[in-house]
Amino acid sequence: MGALLFDFWGTLLDHGTYSPIRQTYKIMRPRMRFGDFVPRFEQAFMTATFESQEQAFKAAAEELHVRLKPFMVDKLIGLWNKSRLLAQPYPETFTVLEDLKKEHKLVLLSNTDCFVESVLNKFEIEKYFDLIALSYQTGLLKQDAKSFALVAKKLKMKKNDLIMIGDSMETDINGAERAGVRAILVDRRDRRAHDPKIADLTGLKEVL
Repeated sequence: MGALLFDFWGTLLDHGTYSPIRQTYKIMRPRMRFGDFVPRFEQAFMTATFESQEQAFKAAAEELHVRLKPFMVDKLIGLWNKSRLLAQPYPETFTVLEDLKKEHKLVLLSNTDCFVESVLNKFEIEKYFDLIALSYQTGLLKQDAKSFALVAKKLKMKKNDLIMIGDSMETDINGAERAGVRAILVDRRDRRAHDPKIADLTGLKEVL
């Protein structure tokens, strides 16, 4: 029995709003490309716990050398609150997880902020997983090879026993493959090339 590692946002749950990180990039307006912004923002915003969202965004702004005005902070908080409020599991998510759980260990491995608990509780996400390793808990982004080593150690498995499943080429797929872990791309809009690739989670059994 191997372990299936699932990304959260965009893989199991829809944000409910257009990419919060892209919108955050537009609000914060850092002097860097979006591709450079994402890992730095996630490192600051998603690898620690904060007492408030304002504190979290200020930590990210400091990392990115951005001066946040009060109206920008309010806009960011509203954006991320709206995303969590409107978030919904994809239609097949829970049926597929329930089925896969019979034959595999399931792991939730995702970059997410410490305010995600309301979403996890709302949909009772934790009951489907044998292990949950969220970036704000581990202090590691999911694409860090140490994340996969940590999961393997906790499950008493080897990296060859792990399979990463996610919708991001940069963080899910490339991150896993750099760590020597097999990866399956979930591409709901059929926009990227990767083998193996599935249109939604129902295609998993076919490629496992």
